[in-house]
Amino acid sequence: MKKSIFYRKPILFSLVLAAALCWPLNALAQGTGMYFSVFGGGTYVEDSEIDNSGGSEYTFDTGWNVGGAIGHDYGNFRAELELAYRENDFDTLEIPGFAPIPALNGENISAFTYMVSFYWDFHNNSTITPYIGAGIGGATIEISDDFGFDDDDTVLAYKGSAGISLNLAPNMDLLLDYTYLATTDPEFLGGSLEMEYATHNLSGGLRFRF
Repeated sequence: MKKSIFYRKPILFSLVLAAALCWPLNALAQGTGMYFSVFGGGTYVEDSEIDNSGGSEYTFDTGWNVGGAIGHDYGNFRAELELAYRENDFDTLEIPGFAPIPALNGENISAFTYMVSFYWDFHNNSTITPYIGAGIGGATIEISDDFGFDDDDTVLAYKGSAGISLNLAPNMDLLLDYTYLATTDPEFLGGSLEMEYATHNLSGGLRFRF
């Protein structure tokens, strides 16, 4: 039976989400500086070494990401709550001394992340604003295939971001973003399979202010 995405470690991530929500909801009561954004793009997963396997590792195909966020802009500083989904197909299993083993059809890894993030905007006299940011929260990592296998684990997630926003209208910005997102090592098959999860993400999006 498939586990709930919030099945493991619920207390830690409930606290993280509660803290994340307090700031935007308090800002909403003030009625100023709120925004929401949507984004999507490509995701590259780094080769994932399998714990206690003598150097064996999985490789992955380039995949995709999509997500959204709600936040508050305080001037140079922004705080937001982000939900995002990433998915990549497995490519090969590489075992030292053997030829790479192709992945099964439909074998993939996905991550549903829920994070609180903080950004610093470098405002200037142009319509282009560079920014940097960081975030922390939770991720539910799931592996599955077309034959009915399905397992997941919920772990700590963290990220670093850099990008630019282009002002298109008084209440709308175009976003171009690079994000490095990684997690603590997820475990599957009752803890017998432990692997790494680290990603590089390029995405574009829109931010709407209200």
